[in-house]
Amino acid sequence: MFMIRIMSNTHLLPPPLWQAFVSTLQEELASLEPSGYHYELQTWQPHDLLLTCPVFPQHVTAAEVTETFRIYVGSAVADFIVDVLEPEWMLRTLRKDYPYLSEEEIEKTLAFCQQMLSPEDDPIQSEGDVSLGPEERKRQIFKKAYAFLSEGKVFHVDGFIHFRLKNYRQDLLAIIDFAVDEYILDQEYQEFIRLLRHFIAVQPMKTPLVHILHIQDHQFQLLDEEGQYIPAAEIEKHLHAWTKQSVHPEELIISTLVTLAPEKIIVHTNHPADAVIDTLQSIFEDRMNICTGCTQCCNWNKA
Repeated sequence: MFMIRIMSNTHLLPPPLWQAFVSTLQEELASLEPSGYHYELQTWQPHDLLLTCPVFPQHVTAAEVTETFRIYVGSAVADFIVDVLEPEWMLRTLRKDYPYLSEEEIEKTLAFCQQMLSPEDDPIQSEGDVSLGPEERKRQIFKKAYAFLSEGKVFHVDGFIHFRLKNYRQDLLAIIDFAVDEYILDQEYQEFIRLLRHFIAVQPMKTPLVHILHIQDHQFQLLDEEGQYIPAAEIEKHLHAWTKQSVHPEELIISTLVTLAPEKIIVHTNHPADAVIDTLQSIFEDRMNICTGCTQCCNWNKA
């Protein structure tokens, strides 16, 4: 008769998580019953189960029964880890390792982590299993669970996670750390935008109109209301009003525009969805219009 003992401790899987694991296991095993398998799942102690299969189809050998249950238990383990334990573990890690984050910030960071792990996004470049989408992560974990189940009749959930999923857990930690850094950078960015908006709102307008010719990526040329190019020396003069250090072209265009304080800005671009255009729109709001094709655009591009 097939038999396997499944156990865990309360530290890794407190009662609500253990019950979720048992429910996932029962749901997976229930699909075997129409095929003539009748299993029993007995609780010896809290967090300690004995899975047996006293009745199975006559044409199936004992070895095939063992193989079948290894597959189904391994699948349940993989589903539980990715669907239930993964988000719970990330939430627990955020609360423990990043105490300076508020509950709202933790929820936003967790949502970003889950977005990074979702199948809609490009795979994350990593050497571990977390670089894969959810279904592929389940397949990788299933392979390890199946191998672990093949080694004996006791499946210790804690031991499996700690020793067989070491790279997986390290990758999750790296994603959490990256998400926190990205959240902090985004908060700083939003504060930077807010301060620039305030500065622009309170300073007097100095220039009626500035045209921005967006060439590609972060390359720009500035023109005045007459369509004349603003000399590089003039731009450098405005830049020195902000900093004497070398800056990114995006920072250069922002600092120049803030110093010029135009009443209206027209951005001529073939790439209105670029991040830099979105940043400019966030700062200058209704002062800025986007042109994706006009006579002036054609003339300037030919010049």
